[in-house]
Amino acid sequence: RREEMQRFRSRLQGEGFDVLSRWLDERAVGFTDREAADLDLDDISDCDVFVTFTEATREYFSGGRHVELGFAIGLGLKTYVVGHTENVFHSAPGVERLPHRDALIEALHARVAALA
Repeated sequence: RREEMQRFRSRLQGEGFDVLSRWLDERAVGFTDREAADLDLDDISDCDVFVTFTEATREYFSGGRHVELGFAIGLGLKTYVVGHTENVFHSAPGVERLPHRDALIEALHARVAALA
């Protein structure tokens, strides 16, 4: 999934958005679990908006994105879930579910325009 998200990060950057997701960078590979967790939590703490993507299939996943979502909600960040609803926290205050990536880009542009 890393390569898929790297491509989408490039698309977001091309749209003019800053993306804090150091886990996508090759230099992050090989960190200890603690270092990887610290890296992720630092990135989330530095965000204005948090975005998470649901899984299309129920293949292996670490569950880390669920922890990250809870952390973002706890910080009071505006949060976008892209994909289907997987759990009740996708309906929490401040969380908006979007059906696909194009809808996310539209929502991000609308948010920027509203804040201008």
